[in-house]
Amino acid sequence: MAPALLVYLSDADLAFVDRKVATLIQNAQRRGQASRYGQDGDTPGSYWFSAQARKNNLVGFRAECAVAKCLAIPWSPSDAGATPIDVGPYQVRATDAPDGHLILHPSDPDVVTILVVAVTVAKYRLVGWIDAQDGKNGRYWKDLARNGRPAFFVPQSDLHPFPLPTF
Repeated sequence: MAPALLVYLSDADLAFVDRKVATLIQNAQRRGQASRYGQDGDTPGSYWFSAQARKNNLVGFRAECAVAKCLAIPWSPSDAGATPIDVGPYQVRATDAPDGHLILHPSDPDVVTILVVAVTVAKYRLVGWIDAQDGKNGRYWKDLARNGRPAFFVPQSDLHPFPLPTF
């Protein structure tokens, strides 16, 4: 595994993110909207309301908070899917598996740099990064989840280590 940056979120950081996510979920429920993520098997329009969706969104937003804190970039959670950019110029992907893959879909923009964060409780390990166009390589195309939704599964060992390049 490549060297990683460790970020710890304070109770205040976690409370901030949790409050924001709760508000986003309430707003989505009022509008009858669903998150654009993970709708396979769910009733259309119900995704924000499932327990798994709440967990996924909370983990993702906490990972974004950790990246923002580490890179000193101002950040606040916004509606999922509103923009392909999460923190500064970066897309953030989280995994709760210590050796989890970066998952890219064909619909992900090619021109974005994606940062991968492995999440355990309040510890966030910024694993590495890759430009989306480089991650969309045929050798990564698999159906590891065995759910009929293949994607590009980039192993952590193929990610660039931090720090990020400066341009």
